[in-house]
Amino acid sequence: QSDLIVGIAMIIVPLLCATAYSFILTAIYRDKELFKMTSYRFMFLLGCFDVTQCLPHLVTGVFTLCQSTGEYWMAKVMGVFATPFYIGYCMMTIILSVQRFVQILSPSWEQRVFNPRAVYIWIAGALSIVLSFIIALASPWASIMYLPRARFSTARRYSAEGKILIQALTVTVYCSILNILWHNFEKILPVNLWTYCALNFMWILNSGVYPAVYLAVNR
Repeated sequence: QSDLIVGIAMIIVPLLCATAYSFILTAIYRDKELFKMTSYRFMFLLGCFDVTQCLPHLVTGVFTLCQSTGEYWMAKVMGVFATPFYIGYCMMTIILSVQRFVQILSPSWEQRVFNPRAVYIWIAGALSIVLSFIIALASPWASIMYLPRARFSTARRYSAEGKILIQALTVTVYCSILNILWHNFEKILPVNLWTYCALNFMWILNSGVYPAVYLAVNR
């Protein structure tokens, strides 16, 4: 019964996160004024990395719902796809944070370090690292395997910049809590199946943090 409940939840929650994110990504892409801004280009790619994580979580939910015995393949899917795109998500968050910091500290330096040509280099670098992790984790020589159930305008520009700061702070707090609990939960939480389950749902809901904040602070 618990497999049935958790399996259904692990299918519904990623679908809801991906659906919410699709509205955000479409709005950014279609708004040519926003898409010209470096920060929004980084945010768009960050969103693509983030929403891609929903797929392996959904597949895991299907395995759990079907009470499948294919734990190896479920774990392999999580390792090959969820981990590299989470790394890409973290990288783009850091790059976006650096770009925000440089923009505030010295707009002239921001124009040098994050000019249109440099933006493509930053993006290509992030994509190449994600691809390298996919190749490495798909090989028989390296793997990260997760077993979540088997184991434990100018005016408009300034307004947009302010909203990005709020979004970045919110996401930073959530991701910090998630990563601290993921690696050290046994020090403050009971070590049992439901703690593992809750931590996995925190990871799934990580893909819903950005769209939730975007929808909260934007018309």
